[in-house]
Amino acid sequence: MKKIGVFVDITDIYRNVGKKFAGKKLDYRKYLAFLDDMGQVNVQIAYGILLSNVPQDFQYYLKQLSFITRFKIVPDAKKKYFYDNRMDAAMAIDVV
Repeated sequence: MKKIGVFVDITDIYRNVGKKFAGKKLDYRKYLAFLDDMGQVNVQIAYGILLSNVPQDFQYYLKQLSFITRFKIVPDAKKKYFYDNRMDAAMAIDVV
């Protein structure tokens, strides 16, 4: 069986799924089940941001699904979207 890695940019998925399907979110449990047909998931890492005033329930949920989480804390709660080249670079290095 082929081994695969899953590298998820949480912020981009949240933004793009919300644009295409108003009010919808990705079900990560179903997403991982979908990937089972493609091979054995060897590593799964989720990258994103945490707003300082938001509970970290989502991060806990991802850990329960065996994701390694790499989140950057953003102190400004008014920034719904945050872009940081270093997060993209970290993801690229992990993929390689």
